[in-house]
Amino acid sequence: MTYKESIKINQSLINKLKNFLSDKDQIKNVLNCIEGDFVLYHGTYAQAKPFKFLLHLFKNLFYAKVYLLNDDSINLATENIACLVTAENIYKENLKPAIDILNSNGYEHYEYRLKIKKKLSFRIFRFKIKHAFSITNFFYRNINVLTFSNVLKLLYLKYILINDCLKLISFLENEVSKDHRIFLSAEICDTFSRAMASVCKSRKIKYVVFQPGPFETEEHLEVQSVLADEFIVWSSSKNYFLNPANRLFDKKCNISYFDSIRFLSSPNPKVIKKYDLVFFLTWLGHNSNRNKVNQQLRDSLKYLSSNTDLQVALKMHPATFEDQEKEYLFEYKDYKFIDKSIQSQSVISEARLILNFGSTISFDADFLNVKTGIINFDKNIPDNHQFFDLNHVMNLRKLEDLPYFIDDFNPQPNKKQKEIDNNIISYIKSLL
Repeated sequence: MTYKESIKINQSLINKLKNFLSDKDQIKNVLNCIEGDFVLYHGTYAQAKPFKFLLHLFKNLFYAKVYLLNDDSINLATENIACLVTAENIYKENLKPAIDILNSNGYEHYEYRLKIKKKLSFRIFRFKIKHAFSITNFFYRNINVLTFSNVLKLLYLKYILINDCLKLISFLENEVSKDHRIFLSAEICDTFSRAMASVCKSRKIKYVVFQPGPFETEEHLEVQSVLADEFIVWSSSKNYFLNPANRLFDKKCNISYFDSIRFLSSPNPKVIKKYDLVFFLTWLGHNSNRNKVNQQLRDSLKYLSSNTDLQVALKMHPATFEDQEKEYLFEYKDYKFIDKSIQSQSVISEARLILNFGSTISFDADFLNVKTGIINFDKNIPDNHQFFDLNHVMNLRKLEDLPYFIDDFNPQPNKKQKEIDNNIISYIKSLL
């Protein structure tokens, strides 16, 4: 089963559950908070590896989560603007450029980061919420979705995710200042972000979410359930939201269109090109076809080694799983690995050529006028994908496309629009 098929199953399951719980507003609110993480991560894990997931479920019954806010949060003189930070790379690339400009204009901000610890607990506290909903009654009414993996998913939802989210919301209500005028976040599906949105809603504090990457119909189902008062999205995504299939569940959430915050900083024309070619390695989730991706990577590196003099550097995704990272470091020990914590745009600007498997860095490379090839030997990405509308991006459908990409693919530089920052920064100020 593909990743795309798995998230469709998970989204359908949670939609049915919300319909089943139509009269339980508190639990539905919690489901809204955990929906994104469930659809993308927990649900795909249960779908791909049900028996391993069963052990994961059992282990988590005996652990309690303890939430803390990081001590290194930036607390400037005033707290009008609050920023929520989940993954550092998402924040630095999709929100911090705007924050830096706001700071230079005299606005100050506070950054919230969440730390989670686990402690062993022999009190089966999770079963206190056994009356939240009946899994038996749910499947009685929805017999067509009764599968072993779906039973596991609902057990995990009921006894782990719902309980943890209720605890997180309570923690945030007690620990987060009530004095902020606005919250800004670049995380659309993380439970921490959505729980904070729920707290803000109850306090009537404006919560604004920024689009962190390109959206494709049927690939990003988590977008529909975003929780926010305002959703600031890329101008290039307008057609995505005009499609009725992608309409947001929250009809009160306002959508506004601007060029991406990622491109607020003008590229440095004097940057030194210190890499011949950087290969950005993909993050592989539970339902990803790891064997296919790895084979395409091996074939590409072998071809480059045998047929070119290019020095190839590898860069892992910041969210790479530990086991996947060990595999990369062992199998490609003869290659230079770039620190995965370094921002992608910095690496791209210092490279002459980029290869990747189809990700947001293709947009960064196009903006920076760096030639980029997307490895698509298995034809998994359709030819009409928005990646291939980008001037500096080439669709590499077969290994034999590499020499043309390296030697003969010569796109014209893009023209930059300096007014981009004034538009979105002015709009953010208007929301304060």
